[in-house]
Amino acid sequence: MILNINDKSNIVNNIHKLLSSALSVVIANYHGVNANEINTLRKDAYQQNVNIFIIKNTLINRAIKKNNNFKYLFNLFSGPTLIACSSKHPGIAARLLHNFSKITKLEIKLACFNGNIIHKSEIKYLVDMPTYEEAIINIITLLKEASLLKLIRLLNFIKNNRLY
Repeated sequence: MILNINDKSNIVNNIHKLLSSALSVVIANYHGVNANEINTLRKDAYQQNVNIFIIKNTLINRAIKKNNNFKYLFNLFSGPTLIACSSKHPGIAARLLHNFSKITKLEIKLACFNGNIIHKSEIKYLVDMPTYEEAIINIITLLKEASLLKLIRLLNFIKNNRLY
């Protein structure tokens, strides 16, 4: 499909808007992934509020050039590139692509979060980052366990000191 200059500038502006609100960006090579698998990935991404797009590397470079948050990604694109960005939680896009790469030939190249480039070997940092709901559940679980342990200690103290 041949795009004229207006279509290209619209694409660059739309990507710039998405990147302006994104917390993290994950870049992957989708070579060897078929269209049905990409559609499945897009469906999962839509359900998790992750934006996925595949556009020419020159257009993404122009969109990134306009954006200060992800300026470190400029000129790092080569080959077939899939870009996922999340605006709700920084780890959701990385988790989605990481899980998808386990069952397909998708290869995560790198990510950008908080102004830092995260290489493929360190992507586990973003994948393991808990969501807000997971953090709340962990805190509640810890509070329950702490309260239960205090109760057990109190009962043991009462039993051992015959205060009943």
